[in-house]
Amino acid sequence: LTLGIINARRSAAKLALEHLEIAANAYQSNSKVQLAFAKVLALTGNLDRAEQILTGILAKDKSYAEPYYWLGYLYARRIETPENLKAAEKNLRTSLDLQPLFPQANLEIAKLYLRQKRYDLALTHVNRAIQHRKHYPAALFVQQKALEGLGKTAEAQKAQENLRVETQLAERGRALLRQYSGSPDNLDIIYALIQTQLDLEQPESAMRFLQDAMRRAPNDPRFQQA
Repeated sequence: LTLGIINARRSAAKLALEHLEIAANAYQSNSKVQLAFAKVLALTGNLDRAEQILTGILAKDKSYAEPYYWLGYLYARRIETPENLKAAEKNLRTSLDLQPLFPQANLEIAKLYLRQKRYDLALTHVNRAIQHRKHYPAALFVQQKALEGLGKTAEAQKAQENLRVETQLAERGRALLRQYSGSPDNLDIIYALIQTQLDLEQPESAMRFLQDAMRRAPNDPRFQQA
């Protein structure tokens, strides 16, 4: 399960599926394991299989928002028919009924409304997503498009500038992670990674890199100050 989650976060879809399928077969009654498997299936386009697993999870317990979110996610990616759009909206709304501030569900339903040119509803939900999850470029993009649809040019330009800043920060973080993967002993890369993780307000991630740096260079003043 742990290997599957790690590879999913690294976007190594094939490896993630292999490890998660082993875990899912071994722990068929464990909803958390089944949900992790269903997520990767949905993200890799295995929509029918993901739906089957998610439906099974909800047959046992309908009190959690996340399975409904993933059902909404997969219906929104099927062929665009009135039935699929209705099912996507229904599941996303159920997810938000259970957890109104769920950032991913708010973004997903905002994207759905944007496609339907229901700009007011799209803006309401995407603003909620941005409010409750910082550094969210995907939401800023939808916010910009919803504002443009409403003819709010100045606000759309501000959202576009925010998107530019956040996209650059996210790209810098990804580039540094790639460099770190290739040169894990490079202290300059580790220091830059720590600073970027702090800029992204991810203190736990920054702390992991700091602990790695202190192990490698306990007397380096940069890491002692950090």
